[in-house]
Amino acid sequence: MDFCFSQDLGRLGDFHGQVLTETKMQVRSRTEHARTFGGDSQTDVLYPKITVRWLNRRQCTYPEIAEEARIRLSDPRIYGNVMHLVDATGVGVATIDYMRKEGLTPLGITITGGSNIGHGDMGITVPKIELINALQLALQGDMLEFSQGLDQECQKHLLHEFQNFKEKKTSKGNKTYEAWRESDHDDLILALAINVWWVLKEHGIRAIPKKQASNSGDYDPLLNM
Repeated sequence: MDFCFSQDLGRLGDFHGQVLTETKMQVRSRTEHARTFGGDSQTDVLYPKITVRWLNRRQCTYPEIAEEARIRLSDPRIYGNVMHLVDATGVGVATIDYMRKEGLTPLGITITGGSNIGHGDMGITVPKIELINALQLALQGDMLEFSQGLDQECQKHLLHEFQNFKEKKTSKGNKTYEAWRESDHDDLILALAINVWWVLKEHGIRAIPKKQASNSGDYDPLLNM
């Protein structure tokens, strides 16, 4: 699917983060970021270019966040071509159950502090470190960009979350990531990380023979969705 809609759910009264991305597969010469993608002189790199088309954070009830998803996913520009991901950690379980009763088909992403990806009742269990690593890879590999026309306040808040999202060590010495101060939020960055992780998992990055290399061409941005 070309689009991915992800929702990170906060506790009642907290903010919920939502992100919609579009992915186009593109070709890059292996001489660009060769250390990142590998390959030899006879290959190019096929990689996903992820564009954030819409992002939002709001305080609302769980039925309202489900209605937001229904409206967003029924947009004719993306209908039938969009993956719906919902943070199933904590309060997400009940919300996903409600969404499914309302006819939506979200895949639950349960964020864990472990080291292995697995399967749970709501969908997939993913270590937080995996989500953040995927986001870092997309940023460092120039695979993530932001559309013009996005809400400026949300963009500023996302930048703030990036600046305050720090690596910490658990009591067992494992790495984890969270807001530096308890007063900081991480709803947007986690919604984006869930989104990017799924896109990279589904589309992947791979070397291809040069004769197969072809760009998907220009496309019209979906603005103000």
